[in-house]
Amino acid sequence: ILDRKRRPPQGGAYSDYEQFARAVPGVIQAWAFPFADAPGTVGVWFLFEGRENGIPEAGDIALVQDALEARRLIRAGLSVAAPIPSPLTITIANLAVDTVQTRAAISASIAAMLVRRARPGVASAPFTLSRSWISEAISLAVGEDRHFLIDPSGDITYVGGEMPVLGTVNYV
Repeated sequence: ILDRKRRPPQGGAYSDYEQFARAVPGVIQAWAFPFADAPGTVGVWFLFEGRENGIPEAGDIALVQDALEARRLIRAGLSVAAPIPSPLTITIANLAVDTVQTRAAISASIAAMLVRRARPGVASAPFTLSRSWISEAISLAVGEDRHFLIDPSGDITYVGGEMPVLGTVNYV
């Protein structure tokens, strides 16, 4: 509701396509961007409830494609796609209070941060995952007292429809 108030329908704006996609049952997040190599074409990527990392399956994509085709502007091209999951490998050293519970809390906290902050990166709008967001998520985990984040060693930029998802968390 707040998103609709902030971004009311505008007759085919990217935010309209995001709202149309979110109206499909099961869609939990959606992003619309222009295609850099196809002027006039809107690309829509989305996450779907109940799927691993929210990555939609072929049937989910067809469902959203059909819903958007019914509402899109006739002059606009449309492409609906699943984000390409890019597993994020993290290495943590010197974890104070290194227990199974703390490690599980760290993984859950990082996964929650990715749900809140991550999106697919595309040529017209790359996504940069900040290293500090990862460190913050680790620090917010219940039981964590101190850590040193070794990897990633810097921010990571995603393009080509890639989206970060939690991969392996290594402890040294």
